[in-house]
Amino acid sequence: MANPVVELIALELVDRLENVTTANGFNQTLIVQRPLRLGVEQIKDRLAVVMLGDLSPGEDDVDGNGYAQSWVQRYAVHLLSRPSERDTTPIETYLLRMWADCVKAVTRKGESNESSWHTFDGNSISALIQPFIIDALEDDTSGMLTFSVDVTYRTNENDPYTAR
Repeated sequence: MANPVVELIALELVDRLENVTTANGFNQTLIVQRPLRLGVEQIKDRLAVVMLGDLSPGEDDVDGNGYAQSWVQRYAVHLLSRPSERDTTPIETYLLRMWADCVKAVTRKGESNESSWHTFDGNSISALIQPFIIDALEDDTSGMLTFSVDVTYRTNENDPYTAR
């Protein structure tokens, strides 16, 4: 079954985050999920949850071979850390390491293709990583850092399955 462009970008984002492993030279191995239902299903240490955020209209429509619709899709990445209660490292240290590894993975399409990371395999025009927010979770044993990747892409106005 075909996927619309917005889903293809989400799949590529997840794929890049799944590269965050110690075997690939990162500081930790992340568990990457897209929830089956909205929200975080279960808090685990070193968990990265990718969710779609708000969709906004992009730049003006382009007149060419038919009209194109430009969109800016926000992809929210929630990073959760739940270290051992005996751990003396500040939870923010873990969250910041997770964030740094994620930024490195997202902006690294491949060893020889880092300058085009923002195209998400030719499906987008540009991408911008937004500042993060850190929150404590209700149980006081876990922390969460959320950052987003705003991706601008264009499709035919009557075909969200085709990138332009």
